[in-house]
Amino acid sequence: MEKRSVTFNYDIYIQAINLLIHLWLINVIPVTALPGIIKIGGLFTQSQTEQELLFRLSVDRINADSTILSKTTLMAQIERIEDIDSFHADKQVCSLLGSGVVALFGPLSLSPSSTHTQSICDALEIPHVESRWDFQLQRDDLSINLFPKPSVLAKAYVDLVKAWNWKVFAIVYENNEGIIRIQDFLKEAERNNWQILLYQFIAGKPYRDTFWEINKSQSRVVNIVLDVKRENLVHVLRH
Repeated sequence: MEKRSVTFNYDIYIQAINLLIHLWLINVIPVTALPGIIKIGGLFTQSQTEQELLFRLSVDRINADSTILSKTTLMAQIERIEDIDSFHADKQVCSLLGSGVVALFGPLSLSPSSTHTQSICDALEIPHVESRWDFQLQRDDLSINLFPKPSVLAKAYVDLVKAWNWKVFAIVYENNEGIIRIQDFLKEAERNNWQILLYQFIAGKPYRDTFWEINKSQSRVVNIVLDVKRENLVHVLRH
């Protein structure tokens, strides 16, 4: 199962890098010939080692395929950033651009750093691809977010609930952004007359306390939809 997940992400990264190249080509046309080396920047946090590895491997795979860039080599330029430190993130983005990077990939989370990165790329017309949830959904012509739109995710959730024939279930979310993410889903749930109980994990308290509260509810809920950060998911399920 883990191998299939990595393979899927691997293909997504290759598609993302191809998008960056095409956006850059559109931006620099007309050109007589491509340079021998094209530098692509990647922005990752310290905990995103897997994503960084996939990015590097995707660049290597594109370089190994002569049908994509026959006389040009891609070079991955990596900077590690902190989500909440937008000041240093700005400096790192400028450092990448100063080194000759023509396009940027990342950051991969909704944070001050990601917002500042997008603003810089928009202002300088730098091709920018990211994959993060963003309820504002404002994009420049050269900026693409690969994360599915809330309406698309809501339709997928509705289809799953219908396939599993759930009529009563609980939704447990981690922060207030979770409510924003599921707005479209809640509207569809109301149209289908589903009974939904909403719970929020309380910061500083064990996750099991919320699960005990659900278990004691009079609705006899046995099905639960979780909205938590990826890094917290395993810990939540252990409770």
